[in-house]
Amino acid sequence: MKLIDRYTRSYIGYAGIMLAVTIPVLYFSVQFLVARRIDQNLLRQKKMIVSSISNIAPNEPFTHTIFLEPGLSFSPAVLPITESDKFSVVQHFDTTDNDYEPWRVLTTTVYIHRKPYLLELSSSLLDKEELIAGIVLMVGIILLLFMTGLFAINRSLSVNIWKPFYRTIGMLNNYKIEKDEVLFFEKIKVDEFAELNTVIHSLTARNAEVFESQKSFIENVSHEMQTPVAIQQVKLELLLQTQPLSAAQYRLIADLMDNTQQAGILHNCMLLLAKIDNRQFRDAELFSASAIVENLVEQYALQADLKKIVVNLALAGDIQVQANKGLIEVMIGNLLNNAIRHNSTGGSVQISSSKNSIAFTNSAADGPLDENTLFQRFHGKSALNGGTGLGLHIAKKIADLYEFGLRYDFVSLQHRFTLTFL
Repeated sequence: MKLIDRYTRSYIGYAGIMLAVTIPVLYFSVQFLVARRIDQNLLRQKKMIVSSISNIAPNEPFTHTIFLEPGLSFSPAVLPITESDKFSVVQHFDTTDNDYEPWRVLTTTVYIHRKPYLLELSSSLLDKEELIAGIVLMVGIILLLFMTGLFAINRSLSVNIWKPFYRTIGMLNNYKIEKDEVLFFEKIKVDEFAELNTVIHSLTARNAEVFESQKSFIENVSHEMQTPVAIQQVKLELLLQTQPLSAAQYRLIADLMDNTQQAGILHNCMLLLAKIDNRQFRDAELFSASAIVENLVEQYALQADLKKIVVNLALAGDIQVQANKGLIEVMIGNLLNNAIRHNSTGGSVQISSSKNSIAFTNSAADGPLDENTLFQRFHGKSALNGGTGLGLHIAKKIADLYEFGLRYDFVSLQHRFTLTFL
């Protein structure tokens, strides 16, 4: 969840709670105040009536009440007599509207010529209820508009304030250290974001310097290492041609040549890994991975024949890949070489493909491989088979570089590596 959405949801939740609480409280508060005002009016009417009771004739006490308001009634009091005022809400049927309407009623006892009478004063609540509903609706609309406007203003300000931050995030997402670039940011008014951009600029500048220094070191080491290894290989070949040589001397020189050649291969593998880690392979092109597999099968045919291994090729369609062609050749070559090297004499290698994947399946010379160390550098079984211990590690590095999938399975006493081009 984005930060702006997080506190925007908090605002919306708070506004919803405020509306849910404020409108009912407002309604009942206004209703209470209106009822209180009506009660005060009814008490004033009662006071006026009591002060006018002396004008009522003793023999016909109700013939002179016509001057009083319509919502008034007298009736003889029934024992026991209650002297206190009592307020209530009563539903009266209105013949005009043919419906019941709420009335506020004051019930009290008055004395006319020392005889108790029950006095009821009424005031309609219908108009007041409509007034209350109108007031509450108006206030509710005002509150809703106020909170909506507040939310819109806050949203607009937040978007504008956070825009430099998202611009910085976008630049970081597109940043490639191998392009030898340093991030530069425009000046902004928000101090925190300005400080963040300054720190990022300094960090990318230092990383670019370290990257260039490391790349130069690798290139220098590669150049300096290649020369003595090549000289040593040439001199050993010359030494092998000198006469006379004993059988023991011949074996020693041959072992030295093998070790020198192995050291050269290991040096090239380590250099390749360093370049992959530094993402120095920028060139990408669209090519056929299926064609690479076919060419590599021809190249490794002699190695397979020496172990009497049958290579079965069953490619279904053409798989197009957008990547550095040289790296893909190294990755597929390492997987094919691994299938031949870790195989039993007289075994088989099955290479099959689907829509976007290639599987290398070979008969196992022994049990399943350890998946925890399989793609690590210099794992034991490669060294025992005369390898560098870097083939599968390099293949996994290349697959991870292009976000391809590389999975190992042990199925039906066979090793299977599945390469998926996502």
